[in-house]
Amino acid sequence: MARKRKTYEDDDGRTIADMSGVTRRSIWVPRAPAGSEALPKEEKAGESGEKPTVTKEQLKYYIFGALGAALLLVAILGVVFALVIFVFSKVGGCALK
Repeated sequence: MARKRKTYEDDDGRTIADMSGVTRRSIWVPRAPAGSEALPKEEKAGESGEKPTVTKEQLKYYIFGALGAALLLVAILGVVFALVIFVFSKVGGCALK
């Protein structure tokens, strides 16, 4: 038995968005969509076409900034872990008595 198509009173038949060219993207092999074009190498490198240069002093600041951020996260997680252990030891001791 074929199902009857629903008819809507307020449908005038116009297309709001043409979705005929839309395809599914692959989860396993990520790639650019079919219609996109890659940028030329000159535009990717920048205005002058040269690679951006980083001085040794700037590189040192980047490295120490990343290490500082990582150490801050480790310190915060360590304090939270210590507080959890402390709270569990106080609560757990009362429950056994």
